[in-house]
Amino acid sequence: MKIFLQTAAVIMISAATFSCSDNSSEPVDYVNPYMGNISHLLVPTYPTVHLPNSMLRFYPDRESYTSNTMRGFPLNVISHRSGKIFHLAPAGDNAGDVRHIPGFSYDNETITPYYYSVTVEEPLCDVKFAPAAKSGFYSLSFPEGARPGVVIRTTGQGELKGQGSSISGFDIFNGVKTYLYLEFSREPPAFDPAPDSRAVTAFFDDEKGNEINIRYGISYIDTDQAKKNLQNDISGWNIGEVSSAARDKWNSVLSSVSIEGGTEQQKRVFYTSLYRCFERMI
Repeated sequence: MKIFLQTAAVIMISAATFSCSDNSSEPVDYVNPYMGNISHLLVPTYPTVHLPNSMLRFYPDRESYTSNTMRGFPLNVISHRSGKIFHLAPAGDNAGDVRHIPGFSYDNETITPYYYSVTVEEPLCDVKFAPAAKSGFYSLSFPEGARPGVVIRTTGQGELKGQGSSISGFDIFNGVKTYLYLEFSREPPAFDPAPDSRAVTAFFDDEKGNEINIRYGISYIDTDQAKKNLQNDISGWNIGEVSSAARDKWNSVLSSVSIEGGTEQQKRVFYTSLYRCFERMI
């Protein structure tokens, strides 16, 4: 009964949210990434945030659509529906064993093809994400007086190291090595690496602000190429610019097919299905 009520509530909220786009004139406003996230027989769809046919994909790390908790945020989903690598999570004063981040509650989630935001509760933090082709941008906002911190860890047999205002390294999934180059908008006083080099924690001085901005690039070649990919994709520190560029890209692709007639719900089904056609990397 509890699961049924949770599912029903989520469906009602999603329906209410996307009914607000009935008067939208742009195709991307009709896309509902939650559509198909519940499946009793087959593998469900996932609410993926990415550019069309791009190398970098994102969706929140949780057990299922109806889960009350999540484990954090991948820097990339290497396979079509699995293979999350380079895990990110807000860090509280009691970060604990960074190799095993526990699940935390979340609320106020918003997902579009080009932007993601959520509030996590342990520690309290607003998390935002926007994608580029081979790079991504995270923004973490902590309450006033809280100590801003973030944990970056590998999910496989990888290694990470922090230096200055950057973290670099690699992660491995199914034998595929992915390289990372990540930058913070300001330099942390110090990095706290895990003993096995598979995770790095960074805390920041709260008197310099309660927000942490993070941009990063990935590559299947080496960390130098990951850095070049970041420099090609994202030049500034404004997540709004990144999400706006991603939105424009989606509108350009989805507008390649024009439709006439139909109900608002049929338009949502159509454009969501078209959005799903661009999930795989080319």
